[in-house]
Amino acid sequence: MYGGRHRVCSWNHWNLLDYAYTHRVHTVFQQTCGFASYDRSTKKKPDYYELLGVRKDATQAEIKAAFYAKSKELHPDKGSNRESTEAFVELKEAYDVLRRPADRRAYDMRDHDYYKHRNRDPYYQYRYQQERSREWSRFWAENPGTTGHPNDSPYKKRSQDEWRFILKWTAFGAFLVFLYNVGYIFQVKARERRLAKLIDEDEIARSFLRQSEFRDKPMDSVEMYELARQLKGDVDEAWRRKVENLGARNPNEIREEYRWLRAVQDVDHNRRVKAQRAERRRKEVLKALGLEPDVELDPKSDEK
Repeated sequence: MYGGRHRVCSWNHWNLLDYAYTHRVHTVFQQTCGFASYDRSTKKKPDYYELLGVRKDATQAEIKAAFYAKSKELHPDKGSNRESTEAFVELKEAYDVLRRPADRRAYDMRDHDYYKHRNRDPYYQYRYQQERSREWSRFWAENPGTTGHPNDSPYKKRSQDEWRFILKWTAFGAFLVFLYNVGYIFQVKARERRLAKLIDEDEIARSFLRQSEFRDKPMDSVEMYELARQLKGDVDEAWRRKVENLGARNPNEIREEYRWLRAVQDVDHNRRVKAQRAERRRKEVLKALGLEPDVELDPKSDEK
């Protein structure tokens, strides 16, 4: 096939990656299919990085600068021989591949084992696919219940373990913060109660010292504090006894004077008060009309 070539090309989708880094279709076709002509010797394709004189991790700016420097030396205008022209074409081809990020990544993939052995063995692709199938079969046999989904992968499980660890320690930290806040609130409340007690003791002591027999007596802070403490204790004890006595009494007991007066009042008291007011108004009306108070008033005249 193809006039003197001894191998049939098995073109497939794996070979399409070669189009990303070359523009010489015939050369790529020969290298991909892995056949050689009887009358043409196979020439090893040079490394693009070596042609430009840059490292494999060189930046785009370094690649561009190297191409301009090399192109000035190998430009066809400076020499008309065939070797310089071919060298310039190879240099331009290398630059066209490496200056495009996608083509450069595809070119770097040639270091993969699949691309290293594919050109030497026409059946390498078939063996490669068979090996991948056997690896997946072993994986499913060793891990029953898995489906090959990313959720079944050890990376997913490790990610879940990491998230579980993070959530656990986050909850523990939040609990510690909650305990700290509760303790702080209790301390603030206790301090407020202590200050209120000190203020009460100080006020009681000052009120006690305003008496005439203690007004001119000098007293230091220690004596004043001791006196305030004793007086505050006496006041608290008196208040406690008062609360106990009030609690022991009958809650329905009448202690207010107005309630006693209301309780002993006549049931018809309000009725008598209303009758007295009506009689007083009647006498005032009769007096205004010039009549005797004992005369019965006509209802019609009363209405007028």
